[in-house]
Amino acid sequence: MSAITIGSDGTPVIAPITPWYRKPITWALALVLTAGLAAGLWFGVFAGHGASSPVGILQRDGYVATENLTPSQMDKLGMFSGDSSIMKPYVVSMAVGTKANGQSEGVVQLNDSGRTFIGALLPTIQSSMPKGETFRMDGNFAIVSGPASMFTQT
Repeated sequence: MSAITIGSDGTPVIAPITPWYRKPITWALALVLTAGLAAGLWFGVFAGHGASSPVGILQRDGYVATENLTPSQMDKLGMFSGDSSIMKPYVVSMAVGTKANGQSEGVVQLNDSGRTFIGALLPTIQSSMPKGETFRMDGNFAIVSGPASMFTQT
């Protein structure tokens, strides 16, 4: 492509036109747009669930938190007695919530060691859950869902 221009001496001059895809500004804009798209995808796809506490997980799942316990409160309630004592060093906090339909959910926040420990046992735990109850992991959160009766102490 070329264009006819007038030279400094007044004579017509045929000058080449640089196509848009050969201009540096085009490549700079393309680079910025590509980097922005990549960053958006990265943060959008790999972003966390947004909940940073057991109560946050309950709220995200549509439950109303009814209890929010620290490890020392759990210990006073006897939640770390017997076989459960193995979990004491791994627990950061716990919350229990309910829905109007009678379903409840318990969320235990684990430290990294607890996540690794429970993560290794996840298939065994899931396969041994009673009918109507589920167990899953979401990051450092161990989540048990089922009928409200599973959380009542007798």
